[in-house]
Amino acid sequence: MYLYNKKLIKEFIEDKNNIKKITKVYISKSIEDKIYVKKMIHDLKQHNIPIHIINSNIFKKKFNFLNHQLIVLEYYDYIYSSLKEIEENIYNSELPIIILGYKIKDPRNLGALMRVCYAFNIAGILIPMQDSASVNDTVIQSSRNSKIKIHRFQSISKILNHFISKKYNIILLDKNSEIKLHKLDYNFILPKSLVIIGGESGVPKEVIKNINNLKTVAIEIFNVESLNLTNAAAIFLYHFFSKKHK
Repeated sequence: MYLYNKKLIKEFIEDKNNIKKITKVYISKSIEDKIYVKKMIHDLKQHNIPIHIINSNIFKKKFNFLNHQLIVLEYYDYIYSSLKEIEENIYNSELPIIILGYKIKDPRNLGALMRVCYAFNIAGILIPMQDSASVNDTVIQSSRNSKIKIHRFQSISKILNHFISKKYNIILLDKNSEIKLHKLDYNFILPKSLVIIGGESGVPKEVIKNINNLKTVAIEIFNVESLNLTNAAAIFLYHFFSKKHK
């Protein structure tokens, strides 16, 4: 996987937990004398990370599929978390929430959702293995290196039954719900909640039809028919964050 934004690369290198993930760094010869590049090269050499300084034309040909800034960092693939890790993390989170992103196919939407969830320090995100974006270069770039735990699951029915058996609140964001977000207090999400957010095509009724105690919540909006999933998640999480700290 690649990072190709110089600010994100700088942040990635500064996090000591990421150093072992880096396989190599490519730098165009046209920028090797810049001060920030010299410092980066110095820092990378301290960790014996291979650095390839290559002709600018060759660089552009090699990475013509990226909207790069003449520097590219290559690193190991994203390591997904186990379900157990995310469940345990709920006790260390600002909000006792796990978000289930149902069939988010656009990697930029998944990356934006990761950024929102990381900002509000929730326990993690669950995504299906099928018909969903996986964590790739585009997702990481869109998330701005957000370090949120993500678990991939096989069966939507099994994952829902798991959380039902664990006594989680199962909450669906539904614009047609009679329960309005702005009227809810912090206790609504206690002791812990699984929040289902649909991808570009929403959440089909057959997915949730067997959830007996499903809670639906609507975000009241004006002038537009609906919000995209990231905006909805941000409003939902901020609402309960503000209620917790009022």
